[in-house]
Amino acid sequence: MRKVIHSLVKHSGFLFLLLLSFNLTLEAASLPAKEWVEKLDKGDVRDSKPVAKLVAFLSTLDSSGAEELLKKIEAEGSSSGNLFQLRLLHTRCWYLQDHNQPYGVEKLFPLLEKMTQTASESGDKELIAYASWVYGSLMYSYKQMEPAVTYSLKAVELYAKLPPFTRLHFYYSTLGEMLFHTHEYPKSIRYTLIGLEHFKATSIKALILKTKDLNTIGQGYQHLGLQDSALYYYRLSYNLADSIGHEVWKGINASYEGQVCFDRRQYDKARSLLHYAYTINKGREYGIAANSLQWLARIHLLQKNTDSAAICLDEALRLLYSYGKSNSIQVADYLQGVYATKADLHRMQNRPDSVEYYQDKYMSLHDSLQRVATLSSSQMALLRIDNERNQYLIQSVKAEKKQVEQKRNFIIIGISLLAVIITLILIRQKEDLKHRTQLVHYEKKKLEAEMAAAKDKLELFTQNLLEKSTLLEQLQTELRQKELTNSQQELLTELTNHTILTEEDWNRFRSMFEKVYPGFFMRLKQLTPDITLAEQRMAALTRLGLPSKQMAAMLGISVDGVHKTRQRLRQRLQVDGDTNLEQYLTSLEA
Repeated sequence: MRKVIHSLVKHSGFLFLLLLSFNLTLEAASLPAKEWVEKLDKGDVRDSKPVAKLVAFLSTLDSSGAEELLKKIEAEGSSSGNLFQLRLLHTRCWYLQDHNQPYGVEKLFPLLEKMTQTASESGDKELIAYASWVYGSLMYSYKQMEPAVTYSLKAVELYAKLPPFTRLHFYYSTLGEMLFHTHEYPKSIRYTLIGLEHFKATSIKALILKTKDLNTIGQGYQHLGLQDSALYYYRLSYNLADSIGHEVWKGINASYEGQVCFDRRQYDKARSLLHYAYTINKGREYGIAANSLQWLARIHLLQKNTDSAAICLDEALRLLYSYGKSNSIQVADYLQGVYATKADLHRMQNRPDSVEYYQDKYMSLHDSLQRVATLSSSQMALLRIDNERNQYLIQSVKAEKKQVEQKRNFIIIGISLLAVIITLILIRQKEDLKHRTQLVHYEKKKLEAEMAAAKDKLELFTQNLLEKSTLLEQLQTELRQKELTNSQQELLTELTNHTILTEEDWNRFRSMFEKVYPGFFMRLKQLTPDITLAEQRMAALTRLGLPSKQMAAMLGISVDGVHKTRQRLRQRLQVDGDTNLEQYLTSLEA
């Protein structure tokens, strides 16, 4: 039975490629490297059809042509994503396996390691599960049980955390079979049962796989000594095989059911089942036929029928030796059983040399199988620990890389924020400058308006004084030409003694003058600190360009007094007689 299982696993890729090659070769021959890249770089990661199509086409080429195409595809897809990279590596592994098995496993390791590393660095659970399953299933085809179980178990555990898919039952089923060969019977049963829970397909091929799963569970229970459970699953497997007309699997289940009946000392029933199993599989599944003969020989030995037992055992050895130097664990297991029964036969025939010979062969093969199982279990643990350590290192590198990226991003963000702040400050300063410029412009306009208003007020004030002085002068002239009454004479005296420009008038005049000519009096004081108030008034009226007569009227003095005051002002300012006093005073504003 195990030969069927191993054959299915070993040649599943080849059979799939054979079916595909007939309708894909012509199509693939016209595909350039670019289109192969597109096919490998899209679709569901669990879909192996793109890889199978490429491997089918590569199988139509010679080795140099296949390698040349693979290099072109690799170059064309150098910038593609992780899915493309993994599928291309998977293609190389599959192609190597089909053209080198049972040799060349050492060539697969670098490719498989690169697959798992690429997937792990991506952080994508589906890609990691995909790479792990490829690693495990390829190692199983080479009977490398330690990496086979380690990576297949990792893949199944990851797939269990992802949404279910159609072929999930196949992954559980295959893992269950692997664990059976490493004598992990409880785990084998558990994962195979989980696979049956996910079983949805109804095709003949799928039902054959289900038949095998039920048989695997039965064998697991039989090795654990749970005969009732073993018989239950053998009957389920037999009935399913019968419903689809699969004689080989009917014979396989009959053989194992016969062994259970033997353990229960139901020898007649066991003989019937084992003979049926041998008859069905002697030309199909040699291992099952040989194992059935070995159990029939045990029944003959119990009945002291040594001749019949010898015939059964010789035929069993012939069938098992037909496998050649097979590396099948199942074939080795069947062979050790035949050696043990052969030793019992010769012991019954009192042939000590032959007993020793077959006993030694049995012990050698038995110890070898035990070492494989024990070594597989211990190495699986070590591989798992090592695998987890590698994952931790990869995650640590990724975390460190992420921290560096975060630090760089923080620096970039900090620089960007600083640039924004500086920009905002510059904009604010520009706005403030603009505002201050507008304010200065406004103040300038306001000052110009105030100066203009003050000038108008000064001119109006001066004009009023002039009009007042003129009116008074006219009045005095008229009064001189008339004979005055006493009351009129008193009024004339009062007007004559009255000062036209009062202190209050002067203060008002000075205030308005300063607005029109800012700093005029301050510069006078700087030039001549001891200048008198009368001289200041004369300087201001001179700056206004008023005639002497008007000045006299405004100041309440005579024209001659105006000339004298102006002369003292010239001396005070040290201005000679050739210089125009009004122009000099104007120059003080610069």
